[in-house]
Amino acid sequence: MKRLPIFRSLCILSSFGFLALLPSLTHAEPVFNAADALGTSAQMIALGQSEGWDGSSQGLFENPAALAGVKDWSIASFYTSLLFDEVKYLSVSAAYRLSVGVIAVGRLVTQLDGLESTVLSGVKEFEPAGTFAYQHAVSKIGYQISPAEHLHVGVAATHIYTQLRDVIGHGLNLDAGFLWEMRPFSWSVSAKNILPFQNQVYSNGGVEDLPLHVATGLNVRFWELEAMAQLKTRESQLLKSVAARLSPSLFSGVMSFSGGVYEEAVLDRKNWRYGVGVGLNLRGLRLHYAYSPSQVYSQAQHHYFSMNLGL
Repeated sequence: MKRLPIFRSLCILSSFGFLALLPSLTHAEPVFNAADALGTSAQMIALGQSEGWDGSSQGLFENPAALAGVKDWSIASFYTSLLFDEVKYLSVSAAYRLSVGVIAVGRLVTQLDGLESTVLSGVKEFEPAGTFAYQHAVSKIGYQISPAEHLHVGVAATHIYTQLRDVIGHGLNLDAGFLWEMRPFSWSVSAKNILPFQNQVYSNGGVEDLPLHVATGLNVRFWELEAMAQLKTRESQLLKSVAARLSPSLFSGVMSFSGGVYEEAVLDRKNWRYGVGVGLNLRGLRLHYAYSPSQVYSQAQHHYFSMNLGL
């Protein structure tokens, strides 16, 4: 308890640091494909893209400090398809508590198969020349430690892989975050790609920036209700989200209901979207369902499912 003022000071200084970064963040170059833009789990989608509080192995993708919620071990997965089942999206992760801290590994993959290749056969005429695939994958290995009862910090090394036909790109970077918890409050701050001069380099000589992404949010518990508010940077824009999760005592902690609204960056515009969902906790097996409208007109809604298992 005597250390608490020190950590309060640390939190205040971190707040000013985040605010100081915002002007430069909002002018950062966008990433062509942020693998976690959809969300790392159905639970995150149901909470309006609020991130940083997932206490399972999926926390590796949101805020590595959130791995503090892993008791002994955790495994999690999330799979879905988009755009008429043409785009495949997969997230898998695992975490294990050591004698000191938690270690975790995970991978996010976006893949599109069956892209048609053409060749020029005449003046302004093209002929089919087979198909090829596009893949974008992000692999992470992270470590979390709790220097105090209420403070958790974490880091994660990231490898980014992109392949488009015979062009392959590789990139390395680092994520970091902290989570401060003192009921009824929980404060999350995370930053992705914190190494400024690490780019993704392609086999054809191309180079792509890996801009810094920052998210900070506050979670407040009111008995059976959690309320969340968050700010994050995505594609050169500052985005807002608010969400709530209800865990009625009537269901003895087995069922929860979530909902949230959030801003989504689409090119140079911001669109408001929403997500709602239900979670089930079956003695360590957690199942999550989310519903969130799709941007594709002929596919006016989309349903998402994810699971995590842990003890």
